[in-house]
Amino acid sequence: TRHSFDINASAYGVSMTRANNLFALPDGTTSDARLVDWQLVPSALSYSRMLGDRVVGSFGVFIPYTTDVDLRAPLRQLGGGNWTFGIDSVRNEYDYMASIGVRVRDDLRVGVTLNGVYVSTENLALVATGTPGASDAPFFNVVQHETRGEYGLRLGVGVQWTPRPELELGLAVQSPTLTGFRSLKQDSVNASYLGSAMGGNYMSSHVDELSKPFDLSTPLFVRAGAAYALGRLQLLLDGSFSAPLDAQGKSFDRRVNGNVRLGALFTQGERLLYGFGVFSDRNGYRDASSSYLGCAGGVRLATHYTIEEGQRRLTFATTLAGRYAYGWGSAQVLLLSDEGPRPSADLKVHELAFNLGGSVTF
Repeated sequence: TRHSFDINASAYGVSMTRANNLFALPDGTTSDARLVDWQLVPSALSYSRMLGDRVVGSFGVFIPYTTDVDLRAPLRQLGGGNWTFGIDSVRNEYDYMASIGVRVRDDLRVGVTLNGVYVSTENLALVATGTPGASDAPFFNVVQHETRGEYGLRLGVGVQWTPRPELELGLAVQSPTLTGFRSLKQDSVNASYLGSAMGGNYMSSHVDELSKPFDLSTPLFVRAGAAYALGRLQLLLDGSFSAPLDAQGKSFDRRVNGNVRLGALFTQGERLLYGFGVFSDRNGYRDASSSYLGCAGGVRLATHYTIEEGQRRLTFATTLAGRYAYGWGSAQVLLLSDEGPRPSADLKVHELAFNLGGSVTF
């Protein structure tokens, strides 16, 4: 019933992954790998304004997904040669959302959102082998740098119903994302030296293209929840479901997936609010994936101001929260040979993040 301005920032986040025997050489030598995923980005900014007694308009910029994965793995071959593997991947998703919410009745609200989606990805991969200290020894080096940009749209619809004063129910449906444009820039360099008898080789390639695929890059998503108030305590439960997406082997290929979250909020006076919850975060990707179980907690401190007697309050609120998740899964072993099937490597993940947010309601 009032205008509001919200900003939420991920102050610090890190995810640490260990993969056993992720790299394998033709002679059977294997190496473990450790991946570090750093997160340090604003995650939400929104503004809502009353357009009428029963209508609210809102605009928001959200970053629901960001990752910066850095992997380095040295490997010494049984014959004496050294191998080096390096992968650096940065991916960010930006959602620009315009929404309209309507109070159909005092106990029933309906909202519609149009999302403009932009996903940027930058990947750098390196594979190199050689023998240190041997000036005429053969060596091999491949480097590939790639940037991608995807532009798409999706539609969201939500319903909130209050059948009783102490009970709130909600349902949200998000359509698949229709990707209309996809840009790709790719540079590759391949350098090798096979010895004085055979000499060396150097090759480079460049790709710069813009395509109009008009394909689906995220699946249909449904989320339902309930909040029940017991005095100053509020219990919350919600679950989500995502449909399968047949992307013909592409990185956004998805299987059927679902998750559940359980939380509690406790209000202490008008200024202080505590929260705690547990959650599952199963990954729906068909290829390399991890599933998570975790917990989160936080506190919200509000300060109220009244400029004139009888006027509505101006409220400033600050939220500080933390999250821990343990993940497990598998990834295909990176083989430097086309012989035989590709086995899987086990993944173990520890994820820790802190969140800082603020809002003004006026």
